[in-house]
Amino acid sequence: MRVWDAKWSGGVEQSPKWSFAMFLTALLTLSVQAIAPHPMNATPIDPGSWVTSEDYPPDARRAGAEGRVEVALTVGDNGSVRACAVSRSSGSASLDGATCRLILERGRFKSATDAAGKPVEGTYSMRFAWDIPQGGSLVIQVTKSDAGFVCTTEHGGQRHVIKADWCKTWTDTIRSAGGDPLKALTIHDVGDPAEFIARHLQ
Repeated sequence: MRVWDAKWSGGVEQSPKWSFAMFLTALLTLSVQAIAPHPMNATPIDPGSWVTSEDYPPDARRAGAEGRVEVALTVGDNGSVRACAVSRSSGSASLDGATCRLILERGRFKSATDAAGKPVEGTYSMRFAWDIPQGGSLVIQVTKSDAGFVCTTEHGGQRHVIKADWCKTWTDTIRSAGGDPLKALTIHDVGDPAEFIARHLQ
């Protein structure tokens, strides 16, 4: 449909005559175009929480392995990650494997949609950097029990109970100004928190 077709007659510009039906058709066409959905790509939800320094593979850390991993993901129409393939390796099989394993466990997306706005399967590419964390710290929670004091810590989404002798050493050594054991203490420079916990577990 031509919206404007100017013609000249005797030096006077004339526009075509529009019927009400023509005007209504054009208006409806523009309205449909304005509200019609467009295809959308999958969008990651909080990707910073998928792979963290706490997830550093112990064997890769001991080997001093670091690097960047690029992965290609298949995202289901429900937003879950259905497949993960390494498109560029970090040079460490341990880091590459940990990346895909963690993404498959934790990765969530706002699913892709087609032109009708319907959720569909999609793909997504991303890069993760593995750098050996320096130092590290743990917060130890101290609670009173009939047998004495109990020390616990949270790591990797789990609660761990520290050995009683270690707990007693810490609570005897570190006390509040009033002479009572602290309710919580932070231990710095523990190296790998997972290895530290393994050495001090109940």
